[in-house]
Amino acid sequence: MNTSHADFLECPEKYDTVSHPVMAWNAGIVSWTRDMATADIEKSLLNAMQLGQKQLETFVKERLADEKVDFRDPLPTSKALTFASLYDVHLRPNTSKGKMEILKADRNFTQRLIMAYRDGRPVDLSNILNHELMKVPVSIADTSGTLRTGTKSILFDVLTKDVSCPSEITISAPACLIIDGQAMIMSLGKPSDVNTFGKYAYMFVKHIVKQGEAYDRIDVTFDRYRDLSIKADTRAKRTKKSRPIRRLIEDQNVPLPSKWTDFLASTDNKRDLCLFLSNAIIAAAPSKKTIVVGGGFVSETEVRSTDANMNTDLLESTHEEADTRVVLHYSQQCTYHSGDSS
Repeated sequence: MNTSHADFLECPEKYDTVSHPVMAWNAGIVSWTRDMATADIEKSLLNAMQLGQKQLETFVKERLADEKVDFRDPLPTSKALTFASLYDVHLRPNTSKGKMEILKADRNFTQRLIMAYRDGRPVDLSNILNHELMKVPVSIADTSGTLRTGTKSILFDVLTKDVSCPSEITISAPACLIIDGQAMIMSLGKPSDVNTFGKYAYMFVKHIVKQGEAYDRIDVTFDRYRDLSIKADTRAKRTKKSRPIRRLIEDQNVPLPSKWTDFLASTDNKRDLCLFLSNAIIAAAPSKKTIVVGGGFVSETEVRSTDANMNTDLLESTHEEADTRVVLHYSQQCTYHSGDSS
């Protein structure tokens, strides 16, 4: 035992436990980091002797008394929880190895900096703490690099607070209906009486026209599916129980897949479906209505309208999400009517 440790044990009040790297047990708290142990870790540490005694008794009983286990068989790992377990980040199971991968979150660097600062060494701590001290910004991602997700439905409660939302809307003037095309694909699912993509497109367009029969103009927006996307992790989570099966939509006679969820699990399939439906909507649009489609064509900025005189420049965008394109179409529609009234 070194001198400083012995002095600490004899007269601990002389030492500041925060400034010195000595671990003092205080309700399961590591003194130099102030990290509190979980109840499981505290139980594991406080009962270490009893757990060891129990393992010894099991060893003697199984290998010497009952001889159920060969004496030379390897001992199982106890996997006792310690303070180091506080910084274990469990990732999803690795099915190829059948084990749980663990990523160690390294906090030693931060601890060393703070201790050096407390000891009076020249450390520009204010400048250092302005930057991320981990390989990923933990405010928006966990230590495995996966982005943290939110619940978009919460926004509905916030945006509609103190707002009266009527169950029905009486339309007495020219109006526009804006539809999230990808949301409609998900809500319609795979109809039981449809067996080809051509029939599916016909049903899809028919449903859109029926929804907007009281409106003079119908706008349909689609999602973009990029190879490098901030939504990649979210989409992977949604489709983790599906098996993506690629199917080319070469013409309207291509049969629909037997498992619709497996088809939609592929971003390439969804990209092709959006293009196929976008072309079908423009081609089959009623002559007495203005139909505007954006987001589903090959070029992400391309917007088509059945009204040849309509200027669609304000609708050209690089939005990845159909729901944010909905907001853009709404703002353009407001600008259009404002211009008419001026």
